[in-house]
Amino acid sequence: MLLSKIYLTLCTTLLFIISHNLHAQTFGATIQAGLVASQIDGDQYAGYNKPGPFIGINGIARLKEKFYIETGIAYVFRGSQSEFLQDNSIPQFKINLQYIDIPVTFHYKDWLVPEDEFYRMDFYAGGYFGRLIHSYAEYSGYDDVLDLFNKNELGIVIGGAYSFGPHGSLGAKWCRGLNYLFKHNTNGVNQNSLINRFIQFYYQYKF
Repeated sequence: MLLSKIYLTLCTTLLFIISHNLHAQTFGATIQAGLVASQIDGDQYAGYNKPGPFIGINGIARLKEKFYIETGIAYVFRGSQSEFLQDNSIPQFKINLQYIDIPVTFHYKDWLVPEDEFYRMDFYAGGYFGRLIHSYAEYSGYDDVLDLFNKNELGIVIGGAYSFGPHGSLGAKWCRGLNYLFKHNTNGVNQNSLINRFIQFYYQYKF
């Protein structure tokens, strides 16, 4: 609860700053869609073995030349499993998680294409607030304690993208939760603490 309040306060502050600098900014919007490769630190299985889709929309505001801020909302499938390509003939470890994520990222853009007025390179970092809306598990050791999973998550984002035109780009971003998804002392069960970690590969269209 405290993490979510801090994040929402940060978002409100950023919106306030943006609203008082309209004369120096331009605005835009994007839609992103792609593939998530995720894992959960502490589940005893290493590797980004859990694939899933995601889709999101973002608003963009230019702070000054080459510097931008973006925020939006995304529906993201995450989790963990024992193998990337699972064999359904035998029991397989699996945790499926579905989140609504609200990212806020600061961007530095470079390699201007003057004739089309866009930058080819985009580097960014920031944070996100995630809300767990659905969870499911099989053979994980957590099947019966999903209701104890933390519903709120605060995390960090680091990413980059390459634009091949004024509208389309390809990118990737690495994300990691900062708070535990599940802590072993929540109910006294001898379980490891869990932290979400995932990579998003995406196509972005700018309007």
